Amino acid sequence: MERALKLDSDTDQTSDFAVDITKGYQYAISGDDVTLYFYDYDLNDQGLHPLGNKTKITVNHKYSTYLGSRQFVGNVRLDPDGDAEDHEDWIIYSELGQPDVLPITNFIQIKDIQGGAITGLTTHLGNLIVFMERGVYRLEIPSSDPSNWSLIESEENIGCTAPDSIITIGGQTFFAGNDNAYVMDPGFNIYPITTPIKDVYQAKSNIEQSRFFYDVKKGRMLCRFGSDKQNIYSFDVQRSKEGQAIWYTLDMGSTDVADIFAIDENLDVYSITNGV
Repeated sequence: MERALKLDSDTDQTSDFAVDITKGYQYAISGDDVTLYFYDYDLNDQGLHPLGNKTKITVNHKYSTYLGSRQFVGNVRLDPDGDAEDHEDWIIYSELGQPDVLPITNFIQIKDIQGGAITGLTTHLGNLIVFMERGVYRLEIPSSDPSNWSLIESEENIGCTAPDSIITIGGQTFFAGNDNAYVMDPGFNIYPITTPIKDVYQAKSNIEQSRFFYDVKKGRMLCRFGSDKQNIYSFDVQRSKEGQAIWYTLDMGSTDVADIFAIDENLDVYSITNGV
């Protein structure tokens, strides 16, 4: 097609009829001459869309992380405006360098033998870590072809129940499980860190609401266990690298409860209370 004229609305007419043209055109009249000016907005670039052969590229998801110039998303809803299929144990990866393009054919299924859902994703020393309700999995993902992924290691006796607890500090990744909070070291070894306060941890209700936050200046991790917003537990990250689990309790008082934490440009940490 050598010439194109964009109309203001769609039509299926094939014979002579009056039309309204869209914005982007101007005309000037001089005597008997009418000059039409057309502003080219690339309506006809004579090229195919690079993803023209992929019919569905929209995916809703609960969790995501970035690895090797691709976005990986987990616990997904495929084609949300169409079929809207939910797959709690699927990971979808984006096209290379296009994190918002998630073809539904680019999937990885992590089959938990106990039927759990994905509760978080993170990267750990160049690998993809998949957290599920009853297991933790370490995947090697080639950036050139993620379909050739391989499962390197798995821990099927420990899971993550609190998505907002997953945090990576240096070479250590922390997360909260049903019976303990845990740390994953650079070798994918997973150890409980709440053993000294196990009774306190296990007494908390709604443990899936736990939140962990890193205080950079003080080298500590601030932990809200479950729905307890008054008592915040401080974990010494530096001492944990020496194999020690040192905990301190911060009582926020009856009014200044901590719903979430935030950090400013000076690395000062603030607790935020939901006033609603």
